[in-house]
Amino acid sequence: MSQLEDSFELQIRAAGLPKPVREFRFHDVRKWRFDFAYPENMWAIEIHGGGWVNGGHNRNAIVMWRDYEKLNTAQELGWRVLQFTGEQVKDGVAVNTLERIFK
Repeated sequence: MSQLEDSFELQIRAAGLPKPVREFRFHDVRKWRFDFAYPENMWAIEIHGGGWVNGGHNRNAIVMWRDYEKLNTAQELGWRVLQFTGEQVKDGVAVNTLERIFK
């Protein structure tokens, strides 16, 4: 869990939004997890904090392929997945999106 994810969770609380489950394992066989999830209505949130600093989400094609496989499988299972950059968490875009969804 990252400082960015901690910050996002604080923003969610401050906005009075429902509390998500952190590090939610959504697949019975694979060890895939969502950064945040609302399992009751199948919304998931992925925070891509390292995109511009050679982070795990854009290091190479294999890592990207794994992310695509995870997200595609989630969608096959009926999950709606929101993806945000670290900047979108910092500038409030991410929490504003959740406000529109949950209010």
